[in-house]
Amino acid sequence: MSNDLVKEFHMSLARMIDLKCWNASCVVWGALCLRFGEVFVKNETTPGGKEFTYEAGEWNILHWCPWRLEEKGIVKCSSHPEFSNSVRELDLLIGDRIVKIEVYLRCYDAIFYFASGKILRVFSDHLQSSKNLSSWDFYNVTDSFYLGPEDEIQKSSEDGRLTQKNYSSEASYDEIAISNTINKQTALIQGEEQFYKDDNFIKKHELNDILGFVCAYVDLLNDEDLLLYLENADPETPVSFRLLISHSAWRLSQDDAFLCSSDNDNSIQQQGLKRIRNDSIVDVLNTNHENDIELNFLSGTTLRIFNLLKDFPLTFVLYNR
Repeated sequence: MSNDLVKEFHMSLARMIDLKCWNASCVVWGALCLRFGEVFVKNETTPGGKEFTYEAGEWNILHWCPWRLEEKGIVKCSSHPEFSNSVRELDLLIGDRIVKIEVYLRCYDAIFYFASGKILRVFSDHLQSSKNLSSWDFYNVTDSFYLGPEDEIQKSSEDGRLTQKNYSSEASYDEIAISNTINKQTALIQGEEQFYKDDNFIKKHELNDILGFVCAYVDLLNDEDLLLYLENADPETPVSFRLLISHSAWRLSQDDAFLCSSDNDNSIQQQGLKRIRNDSIVDVLNTNHENDIELNFLSGTTLRIFNLLKDFPLTFVLYNR
């Protein structure tokens, strides 16, 4: 991928600064769609040849990967099914203005800052071997950009597919918000939620107690939960713990190469997670949010965890074995 394409993408994305959002909605499987600028009609054709149209923005973002909306450090909603009944929180973005955008190369995690103080964080867990094609898409009236990890950007043309309508999005943010609330259709999956509780919860600051522990075994409980069996390598104080990473997205990398993520098929996850077996934890870091954690191992392997719920204990449970 050329540096020119990367530069073009960043310059195009930067042109969204100061634009207001006129549509914020969840689409299939919890994907988040945001639209900015003027209102256009987008023309599409299904694989079966049926033509259809829908309203699109002058600038549009579609997040297929995990995302989280925060306000003053509080999680308002996220891509997790737990929030399927509260995605109306997204309507609070309508009329709000983007003031800053941060995009991190290689993985294309992103942070969108709004004038109201709300923050939208995006966590890319769609790796090259992922079952999904891109982590998030960005398109305007002329071009589409499809973003994945490891500096991967693909581009296609939008020419001829968008035709401008005769009204401006500036005119009716309140009307659009009311319409979205009434007509909102979300395909977020609602399943049975199982929360893990134990009398021996430890506090976040006590996560440093696992420094030097060896990951004796890794287990995948289901599509969401990752279980690490940790043992103290010091023979003088033989202690074992289980670290349960639940209701979170995660990504495993080694020396800047991606191994697997929460989005991968089970076989790919199992293969990648072998790298941290019998490996020692040398550092525990909070990343760009207090409930996001990074575990660094002696081998140079990093496990990055992106919290999707409001409460820390529901994401990380540490207790005696």
